[in-house]
Amino acid sequence: MKYVASCGQIFSFEDQTVTVERTMLQDKFGVKLGTPKTAASYRTIAIDDIFVNELKAMKRRQSENKLRHGKYYYDSNFVCTKENGEPVTPNSTKWHCTKTTRELGIPFNFHSLRHTHATMLLEDGVKPKIVQERLGHSRISTTMDKYVHVTKKMRTEAVDIFAQRFKRSNGN
Repeated sequence: MKYVASCGQIFSFEDQTVTVERTMLQDKFGVKLGTPKTAASYRTIAIDDIFVNELKAMKRRQSENKLRHGKYYYDSNFVCTKENGEPVTPNSTKWHCTKTTRELGIPFNFHSLRHTHATMLLEDGVKPKIVQERLGHSRISTTMDKYVHVTKKMRTEAVDIFAQRFKRSNGN
């Protein structure tokens, strides 16, 4: 079974993948589905059991909400929906991010999760080309220059790697 996320990604529970082939756009005239910016933006990304199980739980909650709301339920194939079945829109996401910023006192927007995802993957040793592919960038320079942030852990690991190499080359 395949389901569409609010932003146009297609989830396959069986294949454990997310396929990006559409985007959700919102302006003063409403919400519409569009196409990704570049050819590299069209992609299929592997996801893990935890994420698949969370998506399945969301679908179960939707079934419960459909019974609760009856004929007033907005029936769609979207995974990310409001309680009444309407898709979660970009403006809904922005509202929640603004609320999070106010409550936590730190600047936050949904797009920053892409930066965090990229940085965490590289920090844990994932090859830059894989990160580029997951983010859907056509050029690795976009991934490395704009999305990846050097962390203290990365700096420390660089020192440790160099020290180990230095010790090996000196026969220690």
